[in-house]
Amino acid sequence: MPFDSISAVLPAYNEEENIENAAKRMAEALRSLDVRDWEVIIVDDGSVDQTGKIADDLGDEDPAHIRVFHHSPNRGYLLVRIMFRIGVRDIDCAFKLFRREVFDKVTIESKKFFVNAEVLAKAKHFGFRLAEVGVRHYPRAAGRSTVRPSHVVSTLRELAHIWINVHSKSRGKR
Repeated sequence: MPFDSISAVLPAYNEEENIENAAKRMAEALRSLDVRDWEVIIVDDGSVDQTGKIADDLGDEDPAHIRVFHHSPNRGYLLVRIMFRIGVRDIDCAFKLFRREVFDKVTIESKKFFVNAEVLAKAKHFGFRLAEVGVRHYPRAAGRSTVRPSHVVSTLRELAHIWINVHSKSRGKR
């Protein structure tokens, strides 16, 4: 492989019925790769169920490979595909793999639904190569989507903020 470390990010909001299985399957897949270092990053996005506790328990079981971050209140996640000319078709797919060095340059500012687009736009801005590999989308095993039409306005505000940030500053850490 052309790199020796990899991070997989699993955003989660009220996913108590799914997060353990998803994280364990991801860890299993990453463990099977020929990389020196790997990690699963679970981002509990303000869940009001047991998602955060389950994620913390997973992190306690394998602190070398599973890291957990908590947002409170919920910051959200929504389909966004505008303005950054990113050559990725499924920008909203929650499953992404990044070289760890991406996050040495990219700082996540999004507080709403724009996390995926922000990270991809900033990674592109810093000259990281983006590649897309199709993944199978399985039906939700439990729970239901929390995305609502009312989230569109705040997402558009965040889109404008990140676009200005990416296009108006030099290439220092963002």
